[in-house]
Amino acid sequence: LAPISLYPDPLLANTLAACVYEDDFKAAAKFIAAGGKVDENTQNDWDPSVKVIAAFPEVIKLLADNPQWAVAIGQAYLVQGADVMAAVQTLRARAWDNGNLKSSPQMTVVTEGKYIIIEPAKPDVVYVPVYNPSVVYVDNSANAAAAGVIGFGLGIATGLILANNLDCNWHGGCGGGGYGG
Repeated sequence: LAPISLYPDPLLANTLAACVYEDDFKAAAKFIAAGGKVDENTQNDWDPSVKVIAAFPEVIKLLADNPQWAVAIGQAYLVQGADVMAAVQTLRARAWDNGNLKSSPQMTVVTEGKYIIIEPAKPDVVYVPVYNPSVVYVDNSANAAAAGVIGFGLGIATGLILANNLDCNWHGGCGGGGYGG
């Protein structure tokens, strides 16, 4: 889960749900790689979560380039949703404790009890964090130059995410689509 645990919660929820639909995320990646545009994909029958992440080329590519990993996440999400969400929180806590997870102009990081919530800084735009998991989750106190290694690509309008209504409910898993609780 390390490559996706620092995604803003609405994007994380849709990514986890999309991992359940291997054929759909592979088809979406092929469509996007061929120059297709998300707003042109109304003719397909992809799961709504896949339609959402297809708007984020780096996310759909991550799943398509690593299908065994993505499918394993999807299966774990379906069968052990609470465990998946606990693992995400453990990873977020590591990044937080190491000083690598902070609010920025692209995302807001807040704690709510034992939960670390990541939200888009602007409600109408989601940025995908770009980071090296082997650095961001590791204690960097011995290597201060490695700290602060979360970057961002272009922001994507959240219309599809809001329309899909999936988000993380840290008290019971991701919600809105019937998964993870």
